[in-house]
Amino acid sequence: MTGTLSHTAAITEACNALRTIAGDYLESKQTSDQCPIDPLQDTRTNTQFALLKELNTTTYNHTREMKNLTAEARQIMDQRHLGLQNIAYEKRHLEEEIVKCRQFRSIYQGIPLISEDEFVKTAPSEFTENTDPHMRMINRLKFEHEERLRLKKVLEDLNQERLQLVKEHRLEGSQLEDLDSQLDEIIKACGPIEKMLNPPTTSTTEEATSSMQLQTL
Repeated sequence: MTGTLSHTAAITEACNALRTIAGDYLESKQTSDQCPIDPLQDTRTNTQFALLKELNTTTYNHTREMKNLTAEARQIMDQRHLGLQNIAYEKRHLEEEIVKCRQFRSIYQGIPLISEDEFVKTAPSEFTENTDPHMRMINRLKFEHEERLRLKKVLEDLNQERLQLVKEHRLEGSQLEDLDSQLDEIIKACGPIEKMLNPPTTSTTEEATSSMQLQTL
């Protein structure tokens, strides 16, 4: 600070020098009514006034420079303060998001997953090699998803096979019904022939009885 304001010390020295010159002049004036002007003293006085003028300009420039530096420093401070406020706002926002995440209840928490032991036994190594708890749960969910898709595909294939069997069974049943109808028609068509080949037994008995009666007579 002393080096920055060195011109103030020069101003003080110039003022003291002028004060000394003025004191000497007044002292000589008191001792003699007619005191001639000392050219050397006049030169010293003019020199000190010129120095004061120069120092005044220096002081003005220094003050203006300090104002500019102060304005720049204030602007930097305002920017940093604004940045600090933004960071504080972002911090509060992140803290609120963390609280929301911790209170969040995901749907996966209600999904019945296979046990950890079964997961280790049946899942591929790409799912089981990571030991991080978060990634472990993600891998378990991925494996559960893939397994359910696979089982869904198996179920769909079995349903298709069942429907095909039902369809074939119905077709065979329809063919059997057609065969029964054809057999009924054949039996009906063979009825007259059967009657011709197998005459009624009652008529034969009556004829035999009549023949025996004729022989008796």
